[in-house]
Amino acid sequence: MFCQKCGGVLRDNARFCSSCGKEVRRESRDGKERAKAGEKGARADMKVQSPEEEILLYLEPRGMVLQYGRPSVFAMSYANMTGIYLTPRRIYGIIKKYRGLLGRRVGEYMFDIEYKNIIRVEKITFLIHNGIWIKYRKDNKEREVSFFGITVDFDRPFKIISDLTT
Repeated sequence: MFCQKCGGVLRDNARFCSSCGKEVRRESRDGKERAKAGEKGARADMKVQSPEEEILLYLEPRGMVLQYGRPSVFAMSYANMTGIYLTPRRIYGIIKKYRGLLGRRVGEYMFDIEYKNIIRVEKITFLIHNGIWIKYRKDNKEREVSFFGITVDFDRPFKIISDLTT
């Protein structure tokens, strides 16, 4: 189950969200079915994490920058707003904090990549940042995403992604 305010993953029987502190409202069975169909604010074409999907690693938005493509000084950057989740099946980023950019909303997916669709993954250095660049296939097109930061150690996420890609 996900927090309706920030999109954070909620523990079973949690009364408050551990990410934003909002009180958790328990839904009826009908509400749970709607929640399975899609998160509030998520794009319709993205798959929602199932409750049984284990989170191997979560990278907090603080200190993290996300760009589509290889890092560039002139590329649109989404800083301090995207939480990145690694599961046994996929890696995805969800907006955790509102930054007022181009109509983006808390809970919206920034990317969702199944490991089987990853073409290439590299550890990168950009200016003074370390990070990860991923080239992947979606809708018969090759796409790229990179995420990087100063305060984040990318050795563990890179190892997880590399191990699950091969």
